[in-house]
Formats: sequence, structure tokens, C-alpha cells
Amino acid sequence: MNDQSFMGPKVTIITVTRNNGQSLKKAFDSVANQSYPNIEYIVIDGVSTDETLQLISQYENTISYWVSEPDKGIYNAMNKGLNYAHGELVYFLNSDDYFYDRQTIQDVVDLYLQLGKPAVIYGDVMTYSSIAGRKVGRSGRKIGLRQVQKGRVICHQAMFMQTEILKKHKFNEEYRIAADYDLQIRCLKVGYQFAYIDKIITHFSIDGLSSLSAGKQATVYEKIRIIRTHFNRCTFYCFYFFAKLKLFRMAIRGFLRRIAI
Repeated sequence: MNDQSFMGPKVTIITVTRNNGQSLKKAFDSVANQSYPNIEYIVIDGVSTDETLQLISQYENTISYWVSEPDKGIYNAMNKGLNYAHGELVYFLNSDDYFYDRQTIQDVVDLYLQLGKPAVIYGDVMTYSSIAGRKVGRSGRKIGLRQVQKGRVICHQAMFMQTEILKKHKFNEEYRIAADYDLQIRCLKVGYQFAYIDKIITHFSIDGLSSLSAGKQATVYEKIRIIRTHFNRCTFYCFYFFAKLKLFRMAIRGFLRRIAI
């Protein structure tokens, strides 16, 4: 997939997966069908025992590098993938997700160059639920430091970042679910340019860990820790109050669902 005569910047796509072979083919196809020719595709597998390895072998002409070995969690695997990235831009494609159309990378690169190569370029996602069997809708909008202080986060599946910057900062593996939130705060505080584009990047599954009730609660608690680390007491206490209120509402909804069964 690498065309050395093409002068556009190389884009590294990284997929981290484990035992998700049923969804992985759609992700692989969406990479293989991209019109943009200068792509490096890296797959980091956490020792899958399903059909994942057979599927990887079927896409050896699409995949630039892959490894199957134990890891210490999703962000450890993502950091591992970064070690093998050689592109100017890097993007993480979840094994449940797939690019919106075959022009996605080409469009992002064109806008990246037009905007003067921002550190981060991001758009929107089309959310869907494979469990419910339906699309949910378009999600995303321009976000700055003021918004992330309130808990807003750029969907990671809508975001491309300069590889050099991401390798410098990497994901904090202390966080199990919200390390991308921590990363975005760190980069915004440094002052890196974040450029929003009015484009859908990917079909994004909302059926992952963070969408489950326990996952949502864990995400809120991790965000509380992250806000406390990065901001002053006033910002922290304001966020803490509304976070606790959100957790209380989640508990009430969970209770009402149980008694309704």
C-alpha cells in the first residue's frame, strides 16, 4: 500500500484487537479500500484465540506490520503500535469500527495540508450499535480546553495526530478507559493546534466497554482523577460536583431498570 512516488505524507493506521474476528474484517476492508495510496497499516493483536490470526493472514497485502503477543491493556497495546509507526500522521481504528468511505484518508490529508499541518486534525463519527442493529447518528463538534474541563472529549476515532507529537506524549497507561481524554488535555495545555473539520471520519461502535453501565461509571471516576491532576481546585470541585450528580442519575436509572424487569 506504500507508493514511494506519491508525495503526500504517509498515514499510519493502527488497529488494536483481541478475539474480535467477527468485526475485524469490516475494519480491514475499509483500510484496504482507501483511495489514498500512502498508508502504513499496523495491527496489534493480544493473542487472539478466534479467527483473528487467519483473517490477518488473508490481508497480508494490506497490513504493513502485525504482532500477536500479550499486552497490559488497550492503551499499552496502542503505545506498542506507536513504536512501529513511521507515518507523519497516525490514526487508531478500533476493530469494531470502519472508515466512513473510501475517500476518508485522502480528504483528511488534503485538509491537513490546506490547514498548514496542524498537530491534530479531527472530525465527526457516525455512531452505530451492532447489538441494536442500527445507526444512532452523527456525533462530534469543535472542542477546546474549556470544553474538556467540563468532561467533553474528542472521539478518538475521529482524530488524526502528528506521529512525532503522539510518540512524545503517548497514552498514560495508569488509565484503563480515559487515557485518550488525558492525552487531549495534555496536548491542549501545551498549546498544540487542534483543527476541526466538517467531515465524518468513521462508523463508530457504541457497544464497547465505556458504553456499558460499569464502563460509564469507571470513565467518570477516571475523568475525576484526570481533572484533579491537570487543573486548579476550583475547576476540579466544579467538575467533581457535576460528575457525582451524573453518577447519582446513572444509579437511579439502573435501579429503575431493575425494578421494571
